[in-house]
Amino acid sequence: AWLTVSPASGSAAPEGIKVTFSTAATDSDYSSEVYVNCAGKVQVLTVKQIAGPVEIVISTCKDVIEKGVDGKIYWVEGQVTSIVQTTYGNWYLNDGTGTLYIYGTLDAKGNTQNFLSLGLAVGDRVMVHGPRLTYGSTIELVDVTVDKITPSLIKTKVDEVEVPKEGGTFEVAVLYKGNGLEIEYDAEWLSVRSMIKGADDSTRVAFVAQPNPGGDREATVSMTSATSSSSSTIQVTVSQKGAIIDATVAQFIAAAEDATQYRLSGIITRDTGNDYGNIYIKDATGEVYIYGVLDAEGKTKQWKNMGIKEGDIVTLI
Repeated sequence: AWLTVSPASGSAAPEGIKVTFSTAATDSDYSSEVYVNCAGKVQVLTVKQIAGPVEIVISTCKDVIEKGVDGKIYWVEGQVTSIVQTTYGNWYLNDGTGTLYIYGTLDAKGNTQNFLSLGLAVGDRVMVHGPRLTYGSTIELVDVTVDKITPSLIKTKVDEVEVPKEGGTFEVAVLYKGNGLEIEYDAEWLSVRSMIKGADDSTRVAFVAQPNPGGDREATVSMTSATSSSSSTIQVTVSQKGAIIDATVAQFIAAAEDATQYRLSGIITRDTGNDYGNIYIKDATGEVYIYGVLDAEGKTKQWKNMGIKEGDIVTLI
């Protein structure tokens, strides 16, 4: 065998165990997968001995999600689209083929809980590598190592804005280093009112949101700045509350899947019996499955304490 691993096994050690991989000199390329089993979990290490220059294989997010193997280490490269937690470094990376959740980011010395030292920001382009993990229905790369950061040409302090249903004007301050600023949005109820350069070199972009006569709605604003050699894009999500729509069950089922809230009334035809309140209600137009009911205080898992039963007529939002 071209690869020796020592020790090959061991007992529990809170302080950790040093495992040594040894190879002899070679004129040929070798590759093996080493399966590390610990506490019921498996991590797959790909050990390679390359006689020539080492080439890193970049995987797409789509391939990691759809074809990847848990425990195997993957290299991915893309844009930071959202940062969720800044102690451990939990964030989302998009490479144009899909979005991966990054759960934990090591600092330059390989330490955890020091994410801010990297200076990573939304819009930056980054290459990372780490082991794949399936957590529930989410595919993640865990405790990744950052290989390369290309700072974004454009930055903003907010990535979400909420406007009232009455509409109005709101501003987003943008700092860009490229040759101009391009703005796109995917909703007719939004428009750009003005762009004013501030004393701090930021550009204040004023948007106008029209009043919302319907249900809750959401739009995405994309802002891009580019040079002759590179381009950076950031996105801001704009959400606007709306009216609650009274609907029959048939109208609700036929409606588009979005953030709109509906008010339904009907008789409970079946109670599945769990604490969350997963029930079926029916009116003259059809029947629909309700996945969870909150109590008056907005709490979950209170269904059995609410005194509602099959045969009761309920109105739900």
